[in-house]
Amino acid sequence: MCADADNDGKCDTVDACPDDPNDDADADGICAGARFNSPATGADDNCPDDANTTQDDSDSDGLGDACDACPADADNDFDADGVCGDVDDCPSIPDSTQDDRDSDGVGDACDVCGDDPNNDFDGDGVCGDVDNCPADVNADQQDTDGDTEGDACDPDDDNDTVLDGTDNCPLVANPTQDDSDSDGTGDACTGDQDGDGLLDFQDNCPTVSNATQDNADADSQGDACDACPNDADNDLDADGVCGDVDICPNDANPLQSDIDGDGLGDACEACPLDADNDADGDGVCGNVDNCPADSNDQTDTDGDAVGDACDVCPNDAFNDVDADGVCGDVDNCPQANDATQADSDSDAIGDVCDTCPNDALNDIDADGVCGDVDDCPSDADNGQVDSDSDGLGDACDGCPNDADNDIDGDGVCGDVDVCPDTADSGQEDTDGDGVGDACDTCPSDSSNDADADTVCGDVDNCPDDANTDQADADSDGLGDACDACPADADNDSDADGVCGDVDNCPDDPNTDQADADGDGIGDACDTSCPDADGDTVFDDADNCPNDANADQADADGDGIGDVCDTACTDTDGDGVCDDDDNCPSDANADQADDDGDGVGNACDDGGGDTEDTDSGKKGCNCDSNPGSLALGIWPALLGLALIRRRRA
Repeated sequence: MCADADNDGKCDTVDACPDDPNDDADADGICAGARFNSPATGADDNCPDDANTTQDDSDSDGLGDACDACPADADNDFDADGVCGDVDDCPSIPDSTQDDRDSDGVGDACDVCGDDPNNDFDGDGVCGDVDNCPADVNADQQDTDGDTEGDACDPDDDNDTVLDGTDNCPLVANPTQDDSDSDGTGDACTGDQDGDGLLDFQDNCPTVSNATQDNADADSQGDACDACPNDADNDLDADGVCGDVDICPNDANPLQSDIDGDGLGDACEACPLDADNDADGDGVCGNVDNCPADSNDQTDTDGDAVGDACDVCPNDAFNDVDADGVCGDVDNCPQANDATQADSDSDAIGDVCDTCPNDALNDIDADGVCGDVDDCPSDADNGQVDSDSDGLGDACDGCPNDADNDIDGDGVCGDVDVCPDTADSGQEDTDGDGVGDACDTCPSDSSNDADADTVCGDVDNCPDDANTDQADADSDGLGDACDACPADADNDSDADGVCGDVDNCPDDPNTDQADADGDGIGDACDTSCPDADGDTVFDDADNCPNDANADQADADGDGIGDVCDTACTDTDGDGVCDDDDNCPSDANADQADDDGDGVGNACDDGGGDTEDTDSGKKGCNCDSNPGSLALGIWPALLGLALIRRRRA
């Protein structure tokens, strides 16, 4: 074991500062203790916490200038008024205002002659501003002639126009200077001046009548003329206050200042501001002693002006200001009475003064709502708006309108997620129905199987009619359940309301399905012997092919039946009126009619055969035998149907 005086774990022989546990805290090379070793360069640092290698101490008070609040004041603001003694105009008396009416450098608080910048120049105890001889000592201020100029400095004390140096009675006016006995003393002042029966040389008050010669203090002056009849020293300190009533009889203090009212004048009192005069005898006056009733070294850890020796709370400058018996430095509510020190949220702030007693972070977002009830404890949210009522305020809710808060975790809030329960970050919605492909049973059917037959509309051959089996007899892509013509792949292509599979003219509209010749081919599409008006007269022989007139009446014999014969209509524009035109619908101005059948060659399809005696119909050479007709026409019809099917 080695010696370690400062208990810093270093042997004294190798410890740069063996008596300084902080080892030169200010790193200026000067140890705080009494000894030092290299590399330290000195000991007894006069500023152990402030670097000052030169150890300058201007006022030699043991405190280096670097840390001395009053580096030029050895008493370090003795009167504790916040003004260092070297610049304090009253270094021993508190005087924070530093008022100095007479600008003499002595503050009013301690200036005996506050209005006399020369401060009683003649030292007679009378301030110059009221001294009738400010440059001449005359404590009695005698002014025989009452001219405000004291006798001590008045060249003619009796104001008789004879200067004192030649006046045979300098204190008694005698301008004639009468001196009957020529003894150099004028008659005006010889003998018994006061007329009390005693000659002046015997009289202890030659100018004041006092036949009894009373002299209480047994000095050379009788009481009648003694300024201090009870003070044999007659105001020894010449401050104008007799010693028997002077609170500082040996120290001039004409104002008799006694700030602490203890009967001792400030001029002669060691503690002028302490009526108890350092009651604890620690050498510190009570007015500046931080423990006036307890002797102490003035240590005051908390800087509250109450020394540790008498401070109930030495580490609490406010000394348990809330009076709850717990010092402020350990009180969890130093400003509020809280003897129990309850702290529900363990945040070191007692419940009594904790704005948020159940919130250890104490409203960390500063929105005025405590964290334990704040719907957004880390985000300011004064209004506490929670649109989706999920307990999370809108201010911090990633999905303020989704109470489930993106339950599928795809980064898209449920209120706008096309698949709120199925992860779908891409949000694809092929059919635009608001349901994402990821969760859409029918992703390409915006109606989502409207007929509920388990077949999505985009592939359902009857999207609006339930048909689970998807039967489509004619394979036209329309299911039988919704196909108006389930056996017609062309679905009534001529739109005459008759399905093609039963329509006698599937490619020509003929709602009435007229079939004059009963050949199964409707008149609308029957090209063998057409009878457009269905009057049993084929069109090529019908004088009114578009108007039914089975009797073919033609009163004017113009070849146009009466039913359709108008004045002069030239339908084919060949210059021959329809009623005379042997081909009213075919231009033939020459009216050629080789077979003489009344039908011009231009429109005569029957050659020279004018009548079909077998069928009972005129023209067209039609066979009355249905069988023979069928044999002739069916191949043509079949060919026509095939051509139309291919075109379709």
